[in-house]
Formats: sequence, C-alpha cells, structure tokens
Amino acid sequence: MTTEAPTEPSTTMRAPARHVPLPPLSEELLRQTRGGGPSWDDSRRHPRFAAAAEGHLQVTRASDTISEAVPSQTILLRDLSRGGLRFLHGEKLYPGDLGSVQFATGASLPLRVVWCRRLERGVFMSGCRFNGKPAIAESEGDSFFPSTLSADGSAG
Repeated sequence: MTTEAPTEPSTTMRAPARHVPLPPLSEELLRQTRGGGPSWDDSRRHPRFAAAAEGHLQVTRASDTISEAVPSQTILLRDLSRGGLRFLHGEKLYPGDLGSVQFATGASLPLRVVWCRRLERGVFMSGCRFNGKPAIAESEGDSFFPSTLSADGSAG
C-alpha cells in the first residue's frame, strides 16, 4: 500500500489575455461622463478634477489558487483626485480587482477597482482608488499627464 504525501495547493498563472481597445464613444456619452471643474462633496476626502487622457490598463483578478490575467484595456480618463480616478473602458471589471494604468508619459498608477457600471453595450465606467505610490518616468519629473492636457481636462 502506497501513501501519497498531501500536496500544497499551487498558484497557477493563466496565459496572458487579449487586449480590449476603447470602444467607439458618442459625443453624448463623452458629454455625460465628463468630470466637471474641481468638485467636492461630503462623502469624498479629496476634490475631483476633470481630466482627459488615454491610458493602458492591466488588471489581475486573484483567487486563492488562480491568478487570472484579465484582458488589457485602453481607457479614457474622465476625472481624478489625490485618492483615485474614474475612466471609461470596454470590458467589465470587478470591485477588488488590482492593476495599474500607464499613460503615454510613462506614469504608472497602481489601483484597486471600487465600482464598475455598464453605460451602454460594450462601454463601462469604473472608479478606482490608488493602491500604493505611482511610478513616474524620470524624464517626466512629477507630471502624470502630457503637457498638452489643459487644466479643464481637455487636450490643449
């Protein structure tokens, strides 16, 4: 009679997922989701500021035994604060998902998904909190976004 030693559950990483491009966005949807000027309400620790920048999102959804690579996505930033950001994207995310968004400047912002809402077919908006310190490309100093981004969040 042979006895097999108990095995430890292993953590398996699935193959990298595909990339989801930013879906076509109507002018009306962009108008409805645009952040306003600096805004503050009692439920927020930091005021939000309108912003518009395209970025690349990579998320990992983890469980006890499987770390699942979620499709990378192109995102469109709508607003941000010292605590987090809100953006449009093309595939559902789930509260608790961890990842990072990288901008053309080289800034990489670690984040945790707080909420995700479907706005229309193939278009979602998510709110995320920053999860650690941002990584900023040395050549960019402390700038997260291209210098062509105006204070009101529009490309200048």
